[in-house]
Amino acid sequence: MRFLGELAEAAQAAPDARELRRWVLERLRRVAGFDSAAWAELAPPRISASVNKEEFLHLHQRIVVDPARYAPGLRKCREWTRAVGAVVDTEVYSARERRTLPFFVDVLRPQKISSQIIAAVSFRGAHAAQIYLCRHGRASSFGAREVGRVVPLLSAIGLAQAAFAALPAVAVGGDLLGRLAPREREIVRWVCRGLRNRDIAAVLGTSPNTVRNQLQQIFRKVDAESRTELAATFTRAGLLD
Repeated sequence: MRFLGELAEAAQAAPDARELRRWVLERLRRVAGFDSAAWAELAPPRISASVNKEEFLHLHQRIVVDPARYAPGLRKCREWTRAVGAVVDTEVYSARERRTLPFFVDVLRPQKISSQIIAAVSFRGAHAAQIYLCRHGRASSFGAREVGRVVPLLSAIGLAQAAFAALPAVAVGGDLLGRLAPREREIVRWVCRGLRNRDIAAVLGTSPNTVRNQLQQIFRKVDAESRTELAATFTRAGLLD
């Protein structure tokens, strides 16, 4: 019950979905104890919040670039978590799979991850995200005790995430403009009007490469994955004239 109250307060106070997800991860640290954690959206696949993962996020980007390579291994853990809520990776994957599957070889091993709790974020049967709680280079692994602490919290996390996602964009995105520099706002305005990078560069008197780099920075600031998502967010919220 204490967690439910804290989660409700966090959802009220969070300025955006990323901060709510980060709060959830930090709260789970108190429950299970981890070295790093990630909240991974399933569609499109991406890390939308993390704790102590900054230096490793480029490894996770490989899944976005080549999803077919990693799909078989990831599908297996999703099926398990959809059924039981949360598991330790050693319950899902054999020792051989942990040595050979691309997800372990390319993404987890370079991080020196020794044990993971993988949990599903779902609401009314819709599986939207996976939470990964990781221990790095430790002799001790996660076990049933830690999983047993995480599972009872998942339904509340799924409900909070669904409720937060359903809010109008203006309600959770009212500070979006405040995150952007004046030039970045200009770029967003032109993107919303359908201009390409080279056209925006011509209007602003800069180069297409500069516009591209600034646009990538904008994506990070407002948690957008594409020009289409960026335009939809600002247009729907009525944040730009």
